[in-house]
Amino acid sequence: MYSQDKIYIVFKFITNIINELAYFDRQHQQGFSSFFANALLKGKNFAEAFQEAKQAQQQMLGHLSQNPQIFNEQSLNKIYLKNNTSTVSDLKIEAIDKLTAKVSLSKGRINRVWAVVIPPKVKAIIDNKGNTILPIPHLNFTPSNTNEWQTNWNETIYNGDYHITFYAEDNTGNLAISKSVIISISNGIEAPEQAEIKLILDKQKDQLKAEIVEQLGWGYDLYAAVILPDGQFIALKNSNDLMPANKVQHWQGDRTPNKRQTLLDLQLPKDLAAGEYCLYGILSPEKAEVLENVNLWVQDKLCVNIGL
Repeated sequence: MYSQDKIYIVFKFITNIINELAYFDRQHQQGFSSFFANALLKGKNFAEAFQEAKQAQQQMLGHLSQNPQIFNEQSLNKIYLKNNTSTVSDLKIEAIDKLTAKVSLSKGRINRVWAVVIPPKVKAIIDNKGNTILPIPHLNFTPSNTNEWQTNWNETIYNGDYHITFYAEDNTGNLAISKSVIISISNGIEAPEQAEIKLILDKQKDQLKAEIVEQLGWGYDLYAAVILPDGQFIALKNSNDLMPANKVQHWQGDRTPNKRQTLLDLQLPKDLAAGEYCLYGILSPEKAEVLENVNLWVQDKLCVNIGL
């Protein structure tokens, strides 16, 4: 067992990145450092743990790029964080197909099983604080029968390769990672080069219908709001579900890519104030303050005059 000072010195020989973005899965608290620590706790030496973490990080990132570095690897292959590996978990996970995994564990219990997906053409998102957001869908699995876990996912709509990696965690925090599965789609649609948002507005006499379509919206929160003639705004939580004036709220309805979602479909009140009403659709970095990230918005805007 090594002291804290010695461990710190060893870490000085290992760095996650050199002049690159550092990717971190905020939903499951995963990144190079967590993979590295997990390998050390399994009894790997520092050099072995680095190689395991590097491979795990690349599996999670798919076609996105990150290149961790190690210095003086030979001097680290005899250094261990702990010498007693008798309590190491034998947790294992294996991909059966893109929606099914086989998990085995002789002692303890399986805490959770999930997968991350890297769709084609997704790009890293950086919020105004410099945090890198991985634009990746997360698939949570439930047990289906003995040792098998399953989920449902129907968003392979874009042509290209989808990298899917399965993860399992036991009740003591040990992590198992599967080999990546690559699903190639050729009969879908062509993805745009970057995230997009589009509004469709239809006004017929006193009837108003508004729809929204998003592309490559993973890694973003979706907002839809109407700016009133007096400058106040009303956010939409779901279809025809309006929030109180000037209350910020992201969209909580369906967000299937390339699918029209109804924002508003209603008859306009006769006493509605006359003026210009502007509808906004906004993609903003997920779990970040939307009004603090205006310069990073992907947005669309449509306006209509009512009662003029």
